[in-house]
Amino acid sequence: MLTNRFNSNNINLDSNNGDIKSILYRNFTGKPDQFNPKGQMGNFTIVLDEDKGHELEAAGLNVKWKDTPDGDKEPRLKVFVRYENFPPHVYRVINGNIKELDADSVALLDQDDIQDVDLVISPYSYEFNGRKGVKAYLSKGYFTIVEDPYMNKHKDENSDDELPF
Repeated sequence: MLTNRFNSNNINLDSNNGDIKSILYRNFTGKPDQFNPKGQMGNFTIVLDEDKGHELEAAGLNVKWKDTPDGDKEPRLKVFVRYENFPPHVYRVINGNIKELDADSVALLDQDDIQDVDLVISPYSYEFNGRKGVKAYLSKGYFTIVEDPYMNKHKDENSDDELPF
């Protein structure tokens, strides 16, 4: 059984090998919205490959199976982003440039056109007010953004500076 957030039970997920099909409901900063009225904690949902969904569900994670338009069920996992105490390492990758995001700049990912994602999820077992389960917390994430065809055209050839985002 998974017992704490910082253990060897971290889960690696990669969209290139098919673990993750897409990302939905992005609210990386946890701003208040209709699904998070108190604005308590950042989160996003990943649509998983069916086999990976069964695997994570067997590990105790709260995988939800949602109906698709074609009548199938797809596994989804809500991933929490929490910057207090032990913040995640979140990286935004654009045109080969990697920039680490902080609690404020992580909001950029809410609107980005994400092409690829690699995640390290830390499962955390909880028991609170008679409820218990396993939450998925983001430990590390690399989010590759769709390349802008004009970025290289307008980049200063003499500048070695990182892009400002």
